[in-house]
Amino acid sequence: MLEPESTISLVEGQCLVLPSHTSHWPALQLAVEAGIGRVYGEETLLLPSMSLAFCGPFETSWLWLTPSATWFLEALTSMSLQVERVPATPAGADLIAEWQLDLHRVRHPVGADRRVIEVLRLLIQHFGIRVSRGYRLSFVLSHGRIAELIGVTRSTVTHQLTLLREQGLLSVDRLGSLMAAPALIEIEPPPTRSRSR
Repeated sequence: MLEPESTISLVEGQCLVLPSHTSHWPALQLAVEAGIGRVYGEETLLLPSMSLAFCGPFETSWLWLTPSATWFLEALTSMSLQVERVPATPAGADLIAEWQLDLHRVRHPVGADRRVIEVLRLLIQHFGIRVSRGYRLSFVLSHGRIAELIGVTRSTVTHQLTLLREQGLLSVDRLGSLMAAPALIEIEPPPTRSRSR
């Protein structure tokens, strides 16, 4: 069991197995001091490594654990956080429930081009930083992970991201951060040149 108030440090790409559900301690409180992470679960009802939520600094997040799942936190950037078992979450405060509506919304558009743009907008809305050239996201998700989030194939995501780069709406800077042009985030995006799958 994790000790309350102990700070855990994770490097980018490292995963933490979160404490499992118990009858007296069915929930967790995550206090992220720095960095951004992805919460995912594995169980027979879920696809392996199914993304459920993201968490970042300056917020406290609560997770209501189900007894049949194994829960993980993947560091998308270097992280420091505190994890504590709690008997309940505050009313209406469940990180996974909060993210499920947002993730459903980004899967809703018919075209893959719109889904890719919507997931980028969602992540930048939560974790992006406004800079002179647009918006910086300090982590880059793999094409496979974006595909899993929006319900398309990896090759479809690769194709759509290539089109956005060709249009000058998306780039990766020398530090490995994703850069999105203001036009991609602030106004209605232009249609891509190909048909969506």
